[in-house]
Order: sequence, then C-alpha cells, then structure tokens
Amino acid sequence: LSNIDTCSNPVVLTQEGANQQSPEGVAVDQAGNSASAIKTGINIDQTEPSIVINVPVNLTEYVLAEQVNANWSTADLLSGVKSESGTVPNGELIDTASAGDKIFEVSAIDFADNSNSLQVAYKVLSPAEATEKLIGIIQDINLTTPDERSLNKKLTNALRNISKEKYD
Repeated sequence: LSNIDTCSNPVVLTQEGANQQSPEGVAVDQAGNSASAIKTGINIDQTEPSIVINVPVNLTEYVLAEQVNANWSTADLLSGVKSESGTVPNGELIDTASAGDKIFEVSAIDFADNSNSLQVAYKVLSPAEATEKLIGIIQDINLTTPDERSLNKKLTNALRNISKEKYD
C-alpha cells in the first residue's frame, strides 16, 4: 500500500443555488496512482424565506368583531420552507374581538435554517370610533344645496343617536 502523496487544494463553495456547483478533487499516491471524484447535487442557501402578508393590510382599520380572514404565504425557492407560523393560521380569522392597536406576525424557517419574520400593524375600531369616522366621511361630502345640507345633518345626527343608544 502507498500513502497519499498529493491531493487537490480545498475548494470553497460560494455560489448560492440548487445544484449549482460540482467540485472535483484529485489524489495521487506515492506510487503515482491517481483517482478523482466529483461531488454533484450541492445546494447552498444563504437567503431567508420570503413572506407576504396580504391580510391584515398594514395600517388598516377594521371594525370591532369584523370577520377578517388572514391571508399570508411563505416561500423559499432554494431549499424549501421547513416551518411557518402566523399569529393565526392562513385563512383563519384575525383578532378583532377587542378595540385597539394590533400586530400580526408571520415567521418562516427554510431547510438551511435561514429564518425570516414579517409584522404588520392594524387597528380595531370601537363602535364609537367607527361611527365618528363615518360621520367625518359624511361631513366631508361637498353638499351645496339646502336639501343636501339638510340630509347631511340628518344623517350625522342619526348616526350619533344610534351610537349613543347602542354603545353608551
């Protein structure tokens, strides 16, 4: 038997992608015999998974108890998504049970252990806040005739009365 005399220098693989690299190595023993090997199918993934949150929409306002289904997705084109999670599973109802500012988050980890997370903020309006917003929209309508202004005033007063009766 003969010991190894020389072998190829180490190869540093840096090109990212699936099956993008096939390094080759050669070894020669002291008797002059040589052998080579090629390693194929090497995947390098240094990119975090991508995340898209369609719903809830960032900085959107929803009404208390509104039925809003989460809509989000994750992807990783190089090694694939190993795990993903959201504040609620995709397609389930988001939290609109109480008024206030909310955060919705989605996280993902790929098979190369790269991770990513994305957050969006949304607000759940109380009935009083929603009523005031609606009144503001009505009052912003450019009404010019006395009949139109009268209708605007009646709508505004009706909304305020409904809000007081239901939520005070």
